[in-house]
Amino acid sequence: MKKRTIFRSALRGVLAHVLWCGALAAILLLLPARLTAPARTVYLQAGGPLLESGYALAGDAAAAAGTLRDALIAQESARVSSRQLQHVESQNLLLRESLGRLTARIEGYEALDLAQSQTVAVSADVVSYDTTPGRSSIAVAAGRRDGLSGGEVVAAGGAVVGTVTEAGPFYSRVRLLTDPATSLPVRSMRTRQLYVLRGKDGVRCVLEMADRDQDVRRGDILLTTPTLKAGAEDPLAPPGLPLARVVSVQADSTRPLSQKVDLRPVVDLERLETVLVLVRNGGE
Repeated sequence: MKKRTIFRSALRGVLAHVLWCGALAAILLLLPARLTAPARTVYLQAGGPLLESGYALAGDAAAAAGTLRDALIAQESARVSSRQLQHVESQNLLLRESLGRLTARIEGYEALDLAQSQTVAVSADVVSYDTTPGRSSIAVAAGRRDGLSGGEVVAAGGAVVGTVTEAGPFYSRVRLLTDPATSLPVRSMRTRQLYVLRGKDGVRCVLEMADRDQDVRRGDILLTTPTLKAGAEDPLAPPGLPLARVVSVQADSTRPLSQKVDLRPVVDLERLETVLVLVRNGGE
């Protein structure tokens, strides 16, 4: 109770002092200057330190506000610069990806020897893979508008990877070498012997018509041979393009007069991004 009384007394004293100072200032301002000049001088001298402190506090507050504003501006500038840098990095990645695809296409063209052939290469991006078990095919962004009609040989990295089975207006289906429905005549690079390459289980391919007494060795490269489409005069693909490599040769227990020859495509068929469709010059 005593503390509360002391606090009230102190508060009343402070208020009275403030009111007295305010009243004195009002009187000094309202009275004629010739009467209050000495009193004004004394009042301003007495209030000078207080005014200085007020001005200093106001200046510090303004400086703090300016510093905070500068910090906010700098933070926003850094945020904008970061967004611009991220945009530039994204554009750089897109340009690198485009350059990589263009380089792959150029390398694919250079790897194919079409100088003496009536065949032209149409570049197409791979848009999807067939995930059906036991099958192996892809869809490419090229179709009838590009001169495809079905049956064309498809290459990548200078080697054959499959044939076109369905040609739509803008997209086509390509059956890869490992698809069980694939059957292509091939020739051994080393012995020039003719065989038939057939797909197996969507993962491997095998060599058929390999008699037991024929010279087939591990590492032999199999090449394309001239094949004609019904009614065509020029071959579907130029001869001499690699398709697959012999990886194993074993005796066939079910057919004593034959050999079991397993093959591996020259190109990794699970990493295709861009292919070249070999189209006869001038179409059908």
